[in-house]
Amino acid sequence: MEDPASEKSNSLLLELRDASGNSMASVIVGKIRHSKSADSQPGLYVRLPGAEAALLVEGRLELSADIRDWFDKSLVDIDGARISRIVIERDDAPGVSLHREKDTDDFSLDNIPEGKEMQSAVIITRMSTMLESLAAEGVVAATRMDGNVVSTTTLTTFDGLTVTITNAVIDDASYASFSFEASEVEQAASEDEATAMEDKMSVTEEAAALNARHTGWAYRIPDYKFELLDEALEDLVRAPSGDDAEEPGSQ
Repeated sequence: MEDPASEKSNSLLLELRDASGNSMASVIVGKIRHSKSADSQPGLYVRLPGAEAALLVEGRLELSADIRDWFDKSLVDIDGARISRIVIERDDAPGVSLHREKDTDDFSLDNIPEGKEMQSAVIITRMSTMLESLAAEGVVAATRMDGNVVSTTTLTTFDGLTVTITNAVIDDASYASFSFEASEVEQAASEDEATAMEDKMSVTEEAAALNARHTGWAYRIPDYKFELLDEALEDLVRAPSGDDAEEPGSQ
């Protein structure tokens, strides 16, 4: 068993501490010895810090020093059909404002620059999927975002959930932190829908649960998701097409 502090060591130091940070127990964990038959138990080599001899113990211990193996990577999963409004604010360029009246409507871009038109509805609608099955690739304290923020994205759902996402680039990687607010919206529902809603978490409960889980943390997210959160207005508009577009060289 190598010393965990030595270069290229595969051993890990496992230490348990109390609430005051005092060490309660520690052990160096080495290689796994796989069982040679179906009847025998797998083994594990361990050594007490400072001791010379390693011991072979029975059992398994799933242990990793990679922080990504210690937290649930699934962050949020908000169906794009719930989204009614998307606003992206940034200091270095014009922001983005999208809205729709019903979940079956296409999104409209509110602030189209003069002489431009909105990109295709397919490109715009893709924006609503930014929080669908969003998973983290890493995590840091939210204070790491200080001085690195590039934009803020706010999504509002038809049922009253507001999600505020702060977007930052830290060490050339994409990070986001989240906060959630709720304002219950009264919606007419059929009897079957009302029964289903009784079994569903309320928006207020949803916001509270998400805040309790994510407050204080910033998550590294996939670049393709970050591009949606940090979308620039210039990428959502284009030169007019069709009969209204000017011919090249026309005055």
